[in-house]
Amino acid sequence: MERRLIVFWRPTRLVQWTRRLRLCFISNVLGGAPLTSGVRPQKPRDNLMTIPGQRVIPALRITDYEQSKVFYVKRLGFRVEWEHRFEPHFPVFMSMVRDGMKLFLTQHTGDCQVGGLVHFVIPDVDAWYREFKDRGVVASEAPNDDLGFRNMTVTDPDGNQLRFMAPSSDPAEPGAAPNGGPAPPIGNQDARKGPPSVS
Repeated sequence: MERRLIVFWRPTRLVQWTRRLRLCFISNVLGGAPLTSGVRPQKPRDNLMTIPGQRVIPALRITDYEQSKVFYVKRLGFRVEWEHRFEPHFPVFMSMVRDGMKLFLTQHTGDCQVGGLVHFVIPDVDAWYREFKDRGVVASEAPNDDLGFRNMTVTDPDGNQLRFMAPSSDPAEPGAAPNGGPAPPIGNQDARKGPPSVS
Protein backbone atom coordinates (compact mmCIF):
# COMPACT_ATOMS: atom_id res chain seq x y z
CA MET A 1 0.00 0.00 0.00
CA GLU A 2 1.43 3.31 -1.08
CA ARG A 3 2.06 5.81 1.67
CA ARG A 4 2.33 9.54 1.18
CA LEU A 5 3.77 12.12 3.51
CA ILE A 6 1.80 15.36 3.72
CA VAL A 7 3.47 18.37 5.30
CA PHE A 8 1.40 21.33 6.48
CA TRP A 9 3.31 24.66 6.51
CA ARG A 10 1.88 27.03 9.06
CA PRO A 11 1.90 30.78 8.27
CA THR A 12 3.16 31.48 11.79
CA ARG A 13 6.16 29.25 11.16
CA LEU A 14 6.87 31.20 7.96
CA VAL A 15 6.76 34.51 9.84
CA GLN A 16 9.08 33.15 12.53
CA TRP A 17 11.45 31.76 9.91
CA THR A 18 11.71 35.02 7.94
CA ARG A 19 12.11 37.03 11.13
CA ARG A 20 15.01 34.83 12.31
CA LEU A 21 16.70 35.07 8.92
CA ARG A 22 16.35 38.86 8.93
CA LEU A 23 17.84 39.10 12.42
CA CYS A 24 20.70 36.89 11.32
CA PHE A 25 21.29 39.13 8.30
CA ILE A 26 21.41 42.25 10.47
CA SER A 27 23.74 40.53 12.92
CA ASN A 28 26.13 39.60 10.13
CA VAL A 29 26.09 43.15 8.76
CA LEU A 30 26.85 44.44 12.24
CA GLY A 31 29.81 42.10 12.36
CA GLY A 32 28.47 39.97 15.21
CA ALA A 33 27.98 36.25 15.59
CA PRO A 34 25.11 34.54 13.75
CA LEU A 35 21.82 34.39 15.61
CA THR A 36 20.70 31.08 14.14
CA SER A 37 22.59 27.82 13.89
CA GLY A 38 23.42 26.52 10.45
CA VAL A 39 23.95 29.97 8.93
CA ARG A 40 27.55 30.95 8.38
CA PRO A 41 28.44 34.51 9.38
CA GLN A 42 29.44 36.81 6.58
CA LYS A 43 32.65 38.76 6.74
CA PRO A 44 31.73 42.32 7.81
CA ARG A 45 32.36 44.95 5.20
CA ASP A 46 34.15 48.12 6.18
CA ASN A 47 31.55 50.43 4.65
CA LEU A 48 28.61 48.99 6.57
CA MET A 49 27.29 49.88 9.98
CA THR A 50 30.11 52.20 11.01
CA ILE A 51 28.41 54.30 13.68
CA PRO A 52 30.93 56.21 15.79
CA GLY A 53 28.37 57.99 17.95
CA GLN A 54 24.94 56.45 17.35
CA ARG A 55 24.38 53.16 19.16
CA VAL A 56 20.58 52.89 18.85
CA ILE A 57 18.96 52.63 15.41
CA PRO A 58 15.21 53.32 15.21
CA ALA A 59 13.03 51.60 12.62
CA LEU A 60 9.99 53.09 10.89
CA ARG A 61 7.34 51.17 9.02
CA ILE A 62 6.72 52.09 5.38
CA THR A 63 4.10 50.74 3.00
CA ASP A 64 5.25 52.01 -0.41
CA TYR A 65 8.92 51.39 -1.22
CA GLU A 66 9.21 53.72 -4.24
CA GLN A 67 7.32 56.59 -2.61
CA SER A 68 9.29 56.36 0.61
CA LYS A 69 12.63 56.13 -1.20
CA VAL A 70 11.89 59.27 -3.20
CA PHE A 71 10.83 61.12 -0.04
CA TYR A 72 13.86 60.19 2.07
CA VAL A 73 16.46 60.47 -0.69
CA LYS A 74 15.21 63.25 -2.97
CA ARG A 75 13.36 65.34 -0.37
CA LEU A 76 15.25 64.82 2.89
CA GLY A 77 18.73 64.15 1.51
CA PHE A 78 19.26 60.72 3.04
CA ARG A 79 21.33 58.06 1.29
CA VAL A 80 20.45 54.38 0.94
CA GLU A 81 23.22 52.49 2.72
CA TRP A 82 21.87 49.03 1.91
CA GLU A 83 18.66 47.19 1.10
CA HIS A 84 17.66 43.60 1.85
CA ARG A 85 14.92 41.35 0.47
CA PHE A 86 14.58 37.59 0.79
CA GLU A 87 13.23 37.48 -2.79
CA PRO A 88 13.00 40.16 -5.50
CA HIS A 89 9.33 40.95 -4.82
CA PHE A 90 9.42 40.50 -1.03
CA PRO A 91 9.16 43.38 1.48
CA VAL A 92 12.25 45.53 1.86
CA PHE A 93 14.34 46.28 4.93
CA MET A 94 16.68 49.18 4.27
CA SER A 95 19.18 51.43 6.02
CA MET A 96 19.15 55.20 5.45
CA VAL A 97 21.98 57.53 6.50
CA ARG A 98 22.65 61.24 6.56
CA ASP A 99 25.28 63.27 8.42
CA GLY A 100 26.20 60.43 10.74
CA MET A 101 22.56 59.59 11.57
CA LYS A 102 21.09 56.21 10.69
CA LEU A 103 17.49 55.05 10.30
CA PHE A 104 15.94 51.72 9.31
CA LEU A 105 12.87 51.60 7.05
CA THR A 106 10.91 48.35 6.92
CA GLN A 107 7.95 47.03 4.97
CA HIS A 108 7.63 43.96 7.19
CA THR A 109 4.30 44.06 9.00
CA GLY A 110 5.65 42.27 12.05
CA ASP A 111 8.39 44.82 12.78
CA CYS A 112 6.40 47.89 13.82
CA GLN A 113 3.35 49.95 12.96
CA VAL A 114 3.12 53.14 10.94
CA GLY A 115 2.88 56.43 12.79
CA GLY A 116 6.21 56.39 14.63
CA LEU A 117 8.19 59.36 15.96
CA VAL A 118 11.97 59.77 15.70
CA HIS A 119 14.09 62.68 16.96
CA PHE A 120 17.19 63.88 15.11
CA VAL A 121 19.71 66.20 16.79
CA ILE A 122 21.12 68.61 14.21
CA PRO A 123 23.23 71.79 14.48
CA ASP A 124 20.87 74.24 12.74
CA VAL A 125 17.14 73.63 12.48
CA ASP A 126 16.43 76.74 10.40
CA ALA A 127 19.10 75.85 7.85
CA TRP A 128 17.67 72.37 7.43
CA TYR A 129 14.19 73.86 7.17
CA ARG A 130 15.28 76.08 4.29
CA GLU A 131 16.96 73.10 2.60
CA PHE A 132 13.85 70.95 2.96
CA LYS A 133 11.68 73.78 1.68
CA ASP A 134 13.89 74.14 -1.41
CA ARG A 135 13.49 70.39 -1.98
CA GLY A 136 9.70 70.70 -1.90
CA VAL A 137 9.11 69.45 1.65
CA VAL A 138 6.25 71.02 3.58
CA ALA A 139 6.99 70.77 7.30
CA SER A 140 4.05 69.68 9.43
CA GLU A 141 5.50 71.94 12.17
CA ALA A 142 7.72 74.84 11.12
CA PRO A 143 10.73 75.78 13.27
CA ASN A 144 9.63 76.84 16.74
CA ASP A 145 10.73 76.94 20.37
CA ASP A 146 7.62 75.43 21.91
CA LEU A 147 9.54 72.57 23.53
CA GLY A 148 12.16 74.85 25.06
CA PHE A 149 14.57 74.34 22.17
CA ARG A 150 14.57 74.93 18.41
CA ASN A 151 12.74 72.15 16.57
CA MET A 152 10.61 71.30 13.55
CA THR A 153 8.64 68.26 12.46
CA VAL A 154 8.34 66.62 9.06
CA THR A 155 5.86 63.83 8.30
CA ASP A 156 6.70 61.10 5.78
CA PRO A 157 4.16 59.57 3.33
CA ASP A 158 3.11 56.93 5.91
CA GLY A 159 2.48 59.38 8.73
CA ASN A 160 5.76 58.79 10.58
CA GLN A 161 6.97 61.97 12.28
CA LEU A 162 10.59 63.08 11.98
CA ARG A 163 11.43 65.75 14.54
CA PHE A 164 14.62 67.69 13.95
CA MET A 165 15.94 69.60 16.95
CA ALA A 166 19.01 71.64 17.88
CA PRO A 167 20.63 71.46 21.32
CA SER A 168 19.93 74.56 23.36
CA SER A 169 22.90 76.82 24.01
CA ASP A 170 21.28 78.06 27.22
CA PRO A 171 19.45 75.11 28.80
CA ALA A 172 16.54 76.14 30.94
CA GLU A 173 16.34 75.22 34.58
CA PRO A 174 14.10 72.29 35.51
CA GLY A 175 10.50 73.42 35.52
CA ALA A 176 11.17 76.67 33.71
CA ALA A 177 8.85 77.80 30.95
CA PRO A 178 10.17 77.69 27.34
CA ASN A 179 10.13 81.50 27.06
CA GLY A 180 12.07 81.99 30.27
CA GLY A 181 9.05 83.07 32.26
CA PRO A 182 7.75 81.54 35.45
CA ALA A 183 7.20 77.82 35.56
CA PRO A 184 3.69 76.71 34.61
CA PRO A 185 1.50 75.42 37.42
CA ILE A 186 1.64 71.69 38.04
CA GLY A 187 -1.63 69.95 38.74
CA ASN A 188 -4.74 71.60 40.10
CA GLN A 189 -3.84 74.80 41.95
CA ASP A 190 -7.17 74.91 43.76
CA ALA A 191 -6.72 71.38 45.03
CA ARG A 192 -3.50 72.32 46.83
CA LYS A 193 -5.26 75.10 48.75
CA GLY A 194 -7.35 72.56 50.62
CA PRO A 195 -11.10 72.24 50.72
CA PRO A 196 -13.14 75.46 50.78
CA SER A 197 -14.26 76.63 54.20
CA VAL A 198 -17.89 76.16 55.05
CA SER A 199 -19.54 79.08 56.87
